[in-house]
Amino acid sequence: MQPLTGWLLLFFLPVQAEPATSIFGFDEIVVVVEEIIITKSDMTIDQALEQRLPIHSSVLQSVRENSTLEGLIQLEAIKDLAGDSSLYQAKSEDVQQRYNQFRAQWTSEAEFQSFLQTNGITTERIQTKIQKQIVAEQYVSRNLGIPNQASTLDEDKYYNWLLQTKEQYAIRYVGN
Repeated sequence: MQPLTGWLLLFFLPVQAEPATSIFGFDEIVVVVEEIIITKSDMTIDQALEQRLPIHSSVLQSVRENSTLEGLIQLEAIKDLAGDSSLYQAKSEDVQQRYNQFRAQWTSEAEFQSFLQTNGITTERIQTKIQKQIVAEQYVSRNLGIPNQASTLDEDKYYNWLLQTKEQYAIRYVGN
């Protein structure tokens, strides 16, 4: 059993050291929030969308701009807290409206498709991201009483809440 373990270790060491997608086509796991996996490609996509698809809540967007990874963690944690409650769920017309606003940034379909292809993004992934953003915005607004355009006091309140909330989750950082 030990020789097999040694061979497997030697086989996978180069894959672990590589900062991007491996030659085997696997994505690098960066963090696991409870059972939700956030990968290197999730971070790359979020960085590409950060300015083109902003979160309407200034406190949520601020966390995202300061750290892409922390922004992704906060969205997953808030999505989990919101659960399936219809109180927070995004309406399809709201998702479509934001998607249309996002899409309107390009003058031609070819430019838009080029952006998607260059960044490895699908329209379905964009719509899923919009849904998560809306859920997070509604959760923060309704549960914490923090409006989309928050004041400094609201930001402090949010950061304190976020720190306490993160302590409740099993967050496992993977890699370096």
